[in-house]
Amino acid sequence: MDARGNREKVRVFFPETGTIKSYSIRYFEAIGNFAVAYIRIKGKTVQLMDWRDGVFLVNNEANRKFKYGKH
Repeated sequence: MDARGNREKVRVFFPETGTIKSYSIRYFEAIGNFAVAYIRIKGKTVQLMDWRDGVFLVNNEANRKFKYGKH
């Protein structure tokens, strides 16, 4: 949270539609020596993965294939 109590926001890319939307981070989870962010989309909490230049992807199998070029 920032000094005003607002949650940090991230930009999330959706490859199926080609859109980027901003979401508030719900919480971070420590995994090894780094942390991953979680957000809520349509009432469900989902894990994010880094994509490029401060833009994230929802961590699922289809987006992992998109990220690593295994179409």
